[in-house]
Amino acid sequence: MRYLAVGRPDNAPCDLALVRGRTIADGEAISFEQEWIFGTPLIARVDDEVSVEELKAQVPAGCNAFLVDGLAEPGGGEAFVFGAHTMRDMRHFRSYADLIPEVVKQFGGRFLARASEVTPIAGSVVPDRVVITEYPTADDAVAFYISEPYAPLLKLRLATVNARLVVLARSGALPQSARQTAEDYLRARRGVRR
Repeated sequence: MRYLAVGRPDNAPCDLALVRGRTIADGEAISFEQEWIFGTPLIARVDDEVSVEELKAQVPAGCNAFLVDGLAEPGGGEAFVFGAHTMRDMRHFRSYADLIPEVVKQFGGRFLARASEVTPIAGSVVPDRVVITEYPTADDAVAFYISEPYAPLLKLRLATVNARLVVLARSGALPQSARQTAEDYLRARRGVRR
């Protein structure tokens, strides 16, 4: 199985009509790190039989899109953490990659994709590494990112990659509780008080 990530620039819909695949997440997203340059994200599960050429024909002009191999089928989770990075120090990143599964699991998350092979489909933005994790709720996904167990790993990741990461709702708006927790965290990190 594979996952197609599509960026919808300027929040415009990409109107992706997959012939052999299905959208698993296209809801509201909150960026936790550097500016999210891929456009409003959409993640789709794509059948293995679909060729790169077929996907290129299905992605509308003006969208960024890339394909990665999956590790697991999507479940019923309501939120996803979607990371798309360019690597700066792969050697030191390895220790992060070795330690992160246990922390993800503590918050009910599971990996759908952990790919260092990224196939460009459309647009000019193609990361070196893509990670998609699924969580039962958006509150769980946000709690993972801002947690004490993740803090030392986050520091290591930020030192080794040009980090871009969003929490993405399966569909519709993120719950107010998750959005508020994320906004409070981001304000505190920037040193801005309410």
